[in-house]
Amino acid sequence: MTPQQIVGLAARLFSIWLVLIAVQMLSIGQFFGRTPELPASAALGAFFAACVLLIVAILLWLFPMFIGHKLVPKTHYDNKMHLPAKSAALVGCVILGLWAIINQIPNLVGLGILAISTDSAAASGIFFGLAQKYELIGRLACAIFGAFLVFKPWAIADVIFPEKSEIKEGDELDKL
Repeated sequence: MTPQQIVGLAARLFSIWLVLIAVQMLSIGQFFGRTPELPASAALGAFFAACVLLIVAILLWLFPMFIGHKLVPKTHYDNKMHLPAKSAALVGCVILGLWAIINQIPNLVGLGILAISTDSAAASGIFFGLAQKYELIGRLACAIFGAFLVFKPWAIADVIFPEKSEIKEGDELDKL
């Protein structure tokens, strides 16, 4: 892999991270939209932020090498690093997944302890209002996606670097 390709891989992994943040922003927007005390502009702002993050994520996903060539100066093709691209993608997905899980653990454990420790319905209603429910949904979604990245990194790596068939349709076998 060239240095530009490594930066392109990082750009794609960063786009996945932006999607995780956008999911959390959508959850926040849902809460803002269902809270009558908050102005409607609060929900629109959260949804707008999520849309901007998704657009940036799509652009990073579609044009990773453009980013790589802009950030890393041109090099000769003889300075390749000997790291298989799919292996680098696997490692990056696992690291990103671990980070997503680790980032959510303290909050999920705190909410879990709060749920276990509240014994009455009134106390549960105070601690688990609408905001906490939407926060929990967003955090669980990020943790589940993080677990997917940790336990199935090749699914993402196959999307980033799809396998190319050795034999194309119409090729003759005796030429191989």
